[in-house]
Order: sequence, then C-alpha cells, then structure tokens
Amino acid sequence: MADAAPEPKPIDNLENLDLLQTDLIAYIAKETGINMFEHDSTEVPAFTAADIKWSPMSVLSHAFSKSLSTNILEGKSSHMYPAVVLIPFKSGPGGVQSCKAIAPHVHASAENPFSVTDDADRAEMMSHFPTFSFNDGLSEASSPIVPGSIILVSFDNPHNYWSSGVVEKVVVGRPDTMPQWATAIESIKNIFDDPAAWVTGFLLGVNQADDGTFTYNDNAGTTSATTALSPAQSNSSGEANASVGMLEFLSEMAKHAQQQGLPVPVVTSTYRDNAAQARAMANNWYQQGGSTNWSASSAQSYITKLYGANWGGKYHAAFLTGHVKGKVNDAGQAACVAVLDDKGAGSSHSSNPATAVDLRMQHTIDQLFASFTGVQPSQTVMGSVNFSWTSADSTTYSGKILSEKDHRHMELK
Repeated sequence: MADAAPEPKPIDNLENLDLLQTDLIAYIAKETGINMFEHDSTEVPAFTAADIKWSPMSVLSHAFSKSLSTNILEGKSSHMYPAVVLIPFKSGPGGVQSCKAIAPHVHASAENPFSVTDDADRAEMMSHFPTFSFNDGLSEASSPIVPGSIILVSFDNPHNYWSSGVVEKVVVGRPDTMPQWATAIESIKNIFDDPAAWVTGFLLGVNQADDGTFTYNDNAGTTSATTALSPAQSNSSGEANASVGMLEFLSEMAKHAQQQGLPVPVVTSTYRDNAAQARAMANNWYQQGGSTNWSASSAQSYITKLYGANWGGKYHAAFLTGHVKGKVNDAGQAACVAVLDDKGAGSSHSSNPATAVDLRMQHTIDQLFASFTGVQPSQTVMGSVNFSWTSADSTTYSGKILSEKDHRHMELK
C-alpha cells in the first residue's frame, strides 16, 4: 500500500483557508493551478499549458467543451465550469451524491458563503446556490467530495447559471483544509480524515495492492483486479488477451501510481474481435453523437474524425441501416461487422494478443501517464502523442496515446 500523502504545512492550510473565505478564484488557482483569468470568451474559462501541472483533466475538459456546441433546444450546457463545493449531501430516492456549489466565474455577483461566520446565515445563503448531482456511478465513485472540493460542473439550463446541474468531474476531492464549521460535521470530518477514502476512491470497490495490480473492467461491466488480464473474460472473444509488453507496462505504471499515491489505471478494453468492436463503436456512435440528444451529423463527425472519411463513412452508413435515435440494433451492428470483416482488422484492438488498450478517464490519468513515461498526453480531443518505453528485459517498445473524449487509447508495439 502506498504511503498516505504528507499533510500540508500549517502555513499552507492558513493561506488556503483565507483564500476560501476571501477569493474563490485565487483559491481554485492555489488548489489546482487553474488560471481562470485567462479565457477566450466571456462565458467559458480557458486554461493554458502551464495549468496542466496540477489538474490536466480540467484542461482536457475545457478542450472537450470547445469541441462541442451548445444547442438551446437540448436543455443542457455543453460547457463545464470550475466550482467549489459548499456542502455535500445525498438526494432523491436512490441517495444520489449531490452538493451545493459556487462557480465563481459565473456567480461573481453573489456573496461568498465561506466568508459568513453565522451558521444560520451561511446555511440560508448556501440554499440559494445551484444543486449539482453526479449522473453516473463511475463519476461518483471517482472521489468523495467535501466543503472546499473543486469540481467541474455543467448547468441543465445553459442560460441560467442558478439552475441545477451535473457534477461532470472531481478535479480536487480532498482540499488542503476545510473551514472549522465543516470539521464540526462528523460525517464530513470522518471522510476528510480517512486517507483510505482518498487513496482508493478511484478503484470502484477494488482494494489497492502494492504488487503492480491494476483494475480490469471487461465489456460485461464487471470489475476485477489482476496482475494479468487472464482469466478475466472479454464479453465475446473468450480470453481477454494483451501482449506481454502491454501487461508489463500496465503493471509497472500501476506500481508507479501506488508509489505516487495516485489511483491505479483502469483498463476497459484489450483484444476485441469484430463483433465486439462493432458493439463498442456503436455505443460510442450513440454517446458521442449526443446520447439522448443524438444527431446523425454529430455521430458522423465523431466517427469520421476517429477512423477517417473513408472507413469512418462506411461505419456511419452501416449504423444508419439499423438504429433507433442513435441506438444501434442488431441489424446495424451486423452491417458494421461486415464492413470490419471487409477491412480485415477493425482496429488496433484486433491483434491477438492485444497491443492496444483503452484506459478509463480518471481525472489523474494524464498526470500518471506523464509521470511514468515523461510524455504528456495531448490536451486536444483526437490528438495523439508518441512515446517509447523500455521493459525490464531491455526491450524497447514504440507507443502512442490517443486522447479521445471519454477515454485514453494506448498502443504499444
């Protein structure tokens, strides 16, 4: 088990607490390195290359938002804003993790609740801020949140920054310090003081090991931890194979993560036959096409950008033969398999054992990858970066990491 991160120095605690109470923009910059003053729009903050040091995911999230357009008919903003958690709580029948939060870039005219000393006045003020909720289990499992946590949020109504919204990502779960009133809330203090809550927050219920174990999440959605992908099963291809070099790379990167106190990588795909590849592509075609607000033009733009105009156009045409509002049916998937069979190899996942894997989009994955390889993944969607890596037996591998919207695709040959 990796050692817990060292406690911040008292002077750091005092400085951050003062900023939390007096200047939330400076507080976010101190906690994460995000410079909210450098922006290319009156609506959306932009981040510079220097900002990736502490929170590369926030930079990437901004890149995502720039690649999307806001449709007022869709009822949701495609932009994401840094926000500070005021108070976390569970809401709804299922107990969804939610919070009241302040996004200083759009709530600049409001009084900062952290500056209020009276408990009743503070609670009343917080009640008027938007409620943000996690909308999927993976995001919620990524990290606990407490008062002072930094999150990225989007608004349900893109023209009303006081409407409810979604917690898109946790940028900094555990802040350097919390205000005294928050430490008086036992449930919050217990989370803040428990190192295990922060070290294993990304493991989706799998205990962290110190032997290079990484998490493998197969196509069926089950999660298991193993130093080798076998006997984990792929949904359609029997053995879930990855090359010896890839397995060693992942295991060594997991060891490095544990040494740095970071979450271990989560592998979501290795070898896929053409049927499994068609299912994965169909799901992405739906999700990146807008999901519940799916449009054929958005889906086509995504798939042709990823696979090129020729083959991407053929995949798009195949899916159009069988889908309902973007959700591809058996006929559409069969048409795609036919195209993949004609191509011969559907993707870099087609080699057996696999020389390509997909990595779950954890908010520290770029930080971990850069720390382990010395190469920073591209902060542009669909951008790729080449790297090299030498194994324990002195074999040198050539690698490439591609920055997709919802995951990192890595090849090692």
